[in-house]
Parts: sequence; C-alpha cells; structure tokens
Amino acid sequence: MQKIKIDFQKAFSKGKKPHSSLFKRWAVAVVDYLEQSPDYQHLLQQRPMIEFSVRFVEEEESEKLNAHYHHENKPTNVLAFPFQDVAVLDLTHQYLLGDLVLCVRRIEKEAETYGYTRTGKTHEYWAHIFIHGLLHLFQFAHDCPESQEKMEAVEVAVLAKLKYPNPYT
Repeated sequence: MQKIKIDFQKAFSKGKKPHSSLFKRWAVAVVDYLEQSPDYQHLLQQRPMIEFSVRFVEEEESEKLNAHYHHENKPTNVLAFPFQDVAVLDLTHQYLLGDLVLCVRRIEKEAETYGYTRTGKTHEYWAHIFIHGLLHLFQFAHDCPESQEKMEAVEVAVLAKLKYPNPYT
C-alpha cells in the first residue's frame, strides 16, 4: 500500500464536515482498490507516496471557482484540479494528484435532499462525493456514457468495500 498525504484546508464557517480521519480512510479505500485492480494499477505509477489537498469552502468560493473553470455560475459539491506536470512527478518520486475543493454547505444540502441526513448517514454521502472527486484527480471522467459507467463502477466498488450502499440505486 502506498503512503497517502492529505493537506486539509479549512475555508468555511457554516456547516460541519466529517473528521479528517474519515477522509484518510476513504482515500486509502480508493488507492487499495486501484492497486488491486489490473485495469487501474498503472494510475499509481509505482510511486511510494500519493499527495493531494482538500479545501473545504463556502458556497461563494465554490461558485467563483465553478464559474471561472467550468463557466457555471453556481456552487457545486466538489471541484477537482488534477496536477498535470509529469516532469515534476518523475523528479520527486511522488504522485502529486492535485487539489479537491469540497463545498460544505452544498454537500450538507444535497445530503438532506437525498435523505442521508434523515437516516443519520450523512457521512456516506460525504464519502461518495469525496471518492468521486478523488477519482477525478486520478483522471477518471464522466464526459461520455462509457467513461461515466467506468467511473461509477469504481465509486460503487469502493463504497461497497467501506460497507456503504450504492448511491446510484
């Protein structure tokens, strides 16, 4: 198993996020799944360490970033900014994945809308959104039906390893 380093940045005052240890657990589940899957082992590039940041933000920051990078003038639950500089990766022997931006209030509102709050399972929704974003850092996409199907299959498999239900059913 690879070493995982997550840099957490708190830039919100409204809402509540899960404890950082859960995000680490969810990241380990993703990396374990990718390491064990012949289809995805190449994504790890034999790196001894994987590093990325997670920034927890207010809806205003999420909306600004979403407008700037995706031309959508609304906040979103997760934004992923994969790191692209392979030359630096080769020099550091690390796998610098990139940055995730998680909008705390947006995720809380969606968790409530989808019934996770009512059942006391908000952390399961957080896990799904975090895993989805982390897969984007590993270059997964959902820009066509085939890639969406692959990405969702990995999400469901990782969530199942964590004993969380399939969010798509």
